[in-house]
Amino acid sequence: MHPDTPSDPTPRGIAYKGHTLAYTDEGRGSQIIVAIPGLPGSIRDFRWLAPALTPTCRLIRVELPGYGGSGRSGFRGMSISERANAVHALLQHLQVRSAILLGHSSGGTIVAHLARHHPELVEACAFVAANGPSPHYQVRAYKALARLFGYRAGRSLMRPILRRVYRALGFPTHLTDDELMFTTLDAAATNFENHRKNLRAISQPCLVAWARDDNLIPAKIFEQLESTVPQGPRLRYPKGGHNLQKTKATEIANTLRLMGE
Repeated sequence: MHPDTPSDPTPRGIAYKGHTLAYTDEGRGSQIIVAIPGLPGSIRDFRWLAPALTPTCRLIRVELPGYGGSGRSGFRGMSISERANAVHALLQHLQVRSAILLGHSSGGTIVAHLARHHPELVEACAFVAANGPSPHYQVRAYKALARLFGYRAGRSLMRPILRRVYRALGFPTHLTDDELMFTTLDAAATNFENHRKNLRAISQPCLVAWARDDNLIPAKIFEQLESTVPQGPRLRYPKGGHNLQKTKATEIANTLRLMGE
């Protein structure tokens, strides 16, 4: 279930590496939840979760470099640590000392990185339809495409193909060509060996939420994730798709509140 009306506040921004890093900050309360989208995610990915949380919690949503209102230079994949550094910079700017970090899809790689390398910042982790310790896509294929994007001719050639591929996968049609290319580049730059090490090093309690009918990540990956990270709430649904932060917003919000008590 989700609330009747989504939350779409006007994004704010901070300066980050010559560009703007966009975010929203809403709600109030001692419990702080930081929502990190996947690829190619934006603050809109949490527009249904927000009203389920903000009556009692402060929710910060971030847009990673290259997506939504956050700028980015060049066509090069960003590693997990590089994307995590952007989130860390935002939290330092907002003087957030401790929070529950929620990662949707590949946003979970950033949560795991921060939980391992900045444990003082992370009260608990929430993995929502998130990447597991093993790849759920053909990394080599993404790396091959990423090499093409290093050339202007390659980018021009691949633009219409990417639109068709990502549309077939169910991604929103409003995404720009650059966002689709950044998605491919960042997926290629995701080091699953490092992600696996990060997951195993987590000491904070972990919520893992997933649906069996997820069309992007198979159930076996989520089961691997559950067995890799520390104990915490496990929300398993027969239906709900990949965007549980919408379809199961109320249930996830209720569980997050309990984790913060």
